[in-house]
Order: sequence, then structure tokens, then C-alpha cells
Amino acid sequence: MGEQTKKIQKMYYSGTINSREFWKQVTNFFGLTHVSEIELRNAYLTSYTIFPEMLELAIILKQKYKTLLLSNLTVEMVAEIETKYSIKKYFHTLYFQMKLV
Repeated sequence: MGEQTKKIQKMYYSGTINSREFWKQVTNFFGLTHVSEIELRNAYLTSYTIFPEMLELAIILKQKYKTLLLSNLTVEMVAEIETKYSIKKYFHTLYFQMKLV
């Protein structure tokens, strides 16, 4: 099971498959006939929370140091946290693996 899910994830992260195809393959692999790809994607997006204390710490550090966020989040999650948390204001530079590929 682990190797197949890693393969699906690698195809998505490398850009070989798009978001819709990724979620379709995930739902098919796990036999999630009662959940649509969109429902699974939305559940994933709403599962992520940034602790407010970490954002406060990022602001303090940004005042004294050059700060950088490096992450391997998916395209959807990057868009979600950029919107939900206005993450750009907490760091001087943002690098997301999916946007570098």
C-alpha cells in the first residue's frame, strides 16, 4: 500500500498529474466510493491549522532577522494558507516546493 500511495503522491508533486487526477486516484486507491474527490480535497484543506503562537513568533523574528518559509505543501494547501492566514506578511520570502517544480 505504501509504495502505491508514494507513487501517486510523487506523480502529483512532480506535476505528472493534476490536482483533480491526484484526488481521483486517491479515492479510487482507498475505495472511497461514498466520498467524492472534491469532498476529500476539501476535508484535506480544512484539516490544516497554523498555531497562532507560531505566527506571533514569526512576526517577532521577522523584525530582527531575514525570515524564510520553506514548505512542501500541495498547490491547494498553499493557496488555502495564503488566503486564510495571509502568510506573506509573516516572512520576507516564501518557497513552496510545488511552485518551484
